[in-house]
Amino acid sequence: MLSGYSCKFPFFILHILYDHNTNHRDTDCPPEHIKHKFQGKVFTNKDKHIPIRVSADGIMEWWRKSRRREHIISVQALDFFLENGVFVEENPDYKNKPEIESASLFESECKVNEKLFKVIVTIRKGIDDIAKFRYYTLKNIKFIPT
Repeated sequence: MLSGYSCKFPFFILHILYDHNTNHRDTDCPPEHIKHKFQGKVFTNKDKHIPIRVSADGIMEWWRKSRRREHIISVQALDFFLENGVFVEENPDYKNKPEIESASLFESECKVNEKLFKVIVTIRKGIDDIAKFRYYTLKNIKFIPT
């Protein structure tokens, strides 16, 4: 359940609440509602004004690498991360695949049950194709008392 937005320049922080008693990783396949909500959809990033498509490969990559409950739950906000992520950098494909023009990173933030995370989204731009969502990761943000 999404509970709202709060502003923290340059990011919007998305607050996500979930039930701690639910088992979210009991299959090798991504949940159908996630595939239905995102697969094949195109979202426009507001920072770079580029379209980003979510493919079945991107959803499977996210599912294979998702281990923590916060990561699995936070995917419900994938559209928010893609549309509101702030551009960080662009690099050539690390495997030097000729069909991949570049890989880019975007950052956002979210709170999952009051834990603050930096969201790092990876997209890949193919030759003669729009950018595609590849994966995202959550990094804990720890506050240092002053």
